[in-house]
Amino acid sequence: MLLILPWIQSLHQTRGDSPPTEACWSVPHTSSITVCHGDPKPGNFAWLDGRAVGLFDWDAARPADPASDIAYALLWTVPVPIRPIPELSATDRREADARAAALLEGYGWEDPFEVAERATARHEQAIEEVEWLGSHHHEPHASWVRDGWPGRWRRELRAVRP
Repeated sequence: MLLILPWIQSLHQTRGDSPPTEACWSVPHTSSITVCHGDPKPGNFAWLDGRAVGLFDWDAARPADPASDIAYALLWTVPVPIRPIPELSATDRREADARAAALLEGYGWEDPFEVAERATARHEQAIEEVEWLGSHHHEPHASWVRDGWPGRWRRELRAVRP
């Protein structure tokens, strides 16, 4: 988990005055000067001997608040209670909290970070992005929308929302 932090942090530190005006982003974005990956999960990293050596799947990159990438990384690396997961024991909950704290510390995040709240919001944003891309005929998003996945994801999210 911590091995992806240098990649995310390095990306977020690469900034100019603003993204190029001619840039075309595949998903809605903010006016942030920080370009975020949009999908920094372990499956989008290339690994060699247990170390992250590359980052791919840049189709959701866009100007955004760096917290959105952190929240998305938390979704995939820490059992954040926004998806149906088995009831966590007190020990598992402490371990999840420690993993989230380690990720935030490893990144160098210093501001307060409500993990469940931000992860929930980022999960909802990801669903909205799938719908937006699907409405613009991007694949596989259009197929996911046609097959009803966004509705299923929202029902799951409502069922476990903190």
